[in-house]
Amino acid sequence: MTQPVDASLRRDQQRVPRILVVDDHAEMARVWELLLRMDGNYAQSANSVREALTLLQEAEWDLMVTDLILDDGSAWELCKAASELHQELPIIIITAFAELMAPIQEHYHIAAIMQKPVRPKFVLETVSTFLEQK
Repeated sequence: MTQPVDASLRRDQQRVPRILVVDDHAEMARVWELLLRMDGNYAQSANSVREALTLLQEAEWDLMVTDLILDDGSAWELCKAASELHQELPIIIITAFAELMAPIQEHYHIAAIMQKPVRPKFVLETVSTFLEQK
């Protein structure tokens, strides 16, 4: 279930990076959401393409992290729609098929493709790198 989008401001009113996490496994999405929040970001999870598209339309996002294969579609259609809504949105895909994705990475505006299993520290470092570039 989608949580309402919050103001994503720290107490000192500095803007916190907003990250959308998409995974059809609710437990995994929640783990990534919590790790990203512990790292100082605002993170919100979606468990379907439909839910993610709603969140993408409702708010501005600084980065999206998504699983490749989702129950109601694929990350490809999600990435296409996300790129149309937020042209400069960096997208990180986490998949077991990373080596097959490299040839089409640029076509879908994918910032990074990460091979499962992936270490949380590596994901957090990659997220930080792309957020710093914005």
